[in-house]
Amino acid sequence: MDDVLLSLDLGKTTGWAVLAPGLRPVWGFWELPGTEATRNMALENAIEDAVSFHHPTRAIIEAPLPLGAYVYHGHDEDHWQTNAAAVRQQLGLRGCALAQLYRDNVPCSEVSAALVRSTLIGTSRGEKKGDIKLAIQRYLHRHGWMVSDLNACDAVAVGLYHAHQMGWRVADGSIS
Repeated sequence: MDDVLLSLDLGKTTGWAVLAPGLRPVWGFWELPGTEATRNMALENAIEDAVSFHHPTRAIIEAPLPLGAYVYHGHDEDHWQTNAAAVRQQLGLRGCALAQLYRDNVPCSEVSAALVRSTLIGTSRGEKKGDIKLAIQRYLHRHGWMVSDLNACDAVAVGLYHAHQMGWRVADGSIS
């Protein structure tokens, strides 16, 4: 069986991409609705559907940010509450993704966003919030990957990084 990679950027809006040598890559995003529990179930269902449709032989997910990235050094209690909720969401979605991929017999690994970004575009940070996501999108567009959603951009970038690691030849807009 040929290698087929399912790449995920987990979040309330989860970006996904499917990459394989000789096949046209596909990507998109899933809006995960409602509460933490309904988002987690929606993610599991979406992954199960993607596995049934695309038959990935492996998966890669963008690792949650390190806990230090969520620390707020100010005095705004609301900001800390938001960061705590973001940590819970990221770790909860990660656990659900890993569990569903395990149930579907799809081996999964993780890679940090910082490593993907610094490898593809030479830096892992932007000057302002959102700059780095737009830089990834511009990189993809320059290389023939016309991805419009920023979450899908991150999933494609994670997938491209992993494809390079697996020795796949990645050309403008295609993989062989």
